Amino acid sequence: MSYFFANIMGILLTVVGLGVLVNLKNMQKVVDSLTANAALMYVTGMWILLLGIVMVLFHNIWIAGWPIVITILGWLTLLKGVVFIVFPGWVRSMKGMYAHMGWSVFAGLFALVFGLYFLYLVYGGMIMAL
Repeated sequence: MSYFFANIMGILLTVVGLGVLVNLKNMQKVVDSLTANAALMYVTGMWILLLGIVMVLFHNIWIAGWPIVITILGWLTLLKGVVFIVFPGWVRSMKGMYAHMGWSVFAGLFALVFGLYFLYLVYGGMIMAL
């Protein structure tokens, strides 16, 4: 199950990281649009919460090694979904961070690095065998 979630998160984080880095100028508009629409924030929170719940229910593995990274990511995803739904005002107040290009670059690089790390865990052995 660890490889399954590593594959999903690897693809998701890699694409999201690249999307943020390639579209840095648009990220503030995306955040502004999201936080300005209460219904969109709520639905986004529900999807984030659903992903977190699935990850926690199917991958709550607290052993040393790389699988714990997926478990922690699952719990953080679940928490993020709860925050979006229960504390939307706080999420709106945090949007100012995205006004700084440096924060978007950090978030994009963070997602990209973790995405590539997960993809390496899943496909690295196959690539090395070629």
